[in-house]
Amino acid sequence: MAIHHVQDRASLFKQIFGVLKPGGIFVLGDHVAASSGTGQHLIDRERALERLGREEQAEPERIREAIQFDAQRQKAEGNHCESVAQHVSYLTGCGFEGGECLWQDYWLVVLVARKPKA
Repeated sequence: MAIHHVQDRASLFKQIFGVLKPGGIFVLGDHVAASSGTGQHLIDRERALERLGREEQAEPERIREAIQFDAQRQKAEGNHCESVAQHVSYLTGCGFEGGECLWQDYWLVVLVARKPKA
């Protein structure tokens, strides 16, 4: 749950690929971004509602403020989220096979890939 702090994921995934035994499985749980503006809006809104204590009827202005606050906080913390598709691209680019998302709930995911057997 910390790879979203890594700027060069392709390099990290290559290192992980290198230390796995053939047939080894890499499982990653982390934060991601959406692959579209609409999806990112839904993620941002959900994060804002969580920050506001799940006030489903929160005023739109409060939601916008919470989204802006969260974006600033994410940037200050060095978070660099990318889409599931981008993660899978990195994994396959490093030689992993079967890279896919097993589970996703807004910005949290579990991805899995296997290093081919010999």
